Amino acid sequence: MSEEQTKILMTYAVVAVVWYVVQTVGCMFLFKKTGTSKGMAFIPLLREKALFDVSINNKKAGLVWLILAVAGLACFFTGSFMSIQILAWVGFAAMILAVVLAVYRNFKEAKAFGRGAGTAVILTLFDPLGNLIIGKGVSEYKGKM
Repeated sequence: MSEEQTKILMTYAVVAVVWYVVQTVGCMFLFKKTGTSKGMAFIPLLREKALFDVSINNKKAGLVWLILAVAGLACFFTGSFMSIQILAWVGFAAMILAVVLAVYRNFKEAKAFGRGAGTAVILTLFDPLGNLIIGKGVSEYKGKM
């Protein structure tokens, strides 16, 4: 590996760690407002499921997202590595559906805290920053929407 590639990977790793830490801290404050266990903020997949449970009135939405995300990744990589094109496309479609469901959740999360579409866009583009704004801000949890 060249020195330039090493620098690129190190930069990516630092950004990923900062993203994870800010996301975790933001979700800890957010979960404190909702009464959810703050320990859920440390485990990424469970954190996302907990955000679904806090934001959306449908209890199965978080589980559906979790299944779509995990199964989509598994099918996509399995299909790609084993050259089974239909499996890769099914996985890709499942991942797209998971992203659409996550964007829907972001709008519901903003509404559950009495925020508008601007906060929902911030949650969609920069989730850690949006959760930190909601968690540390004056927003009060109004319940599932």
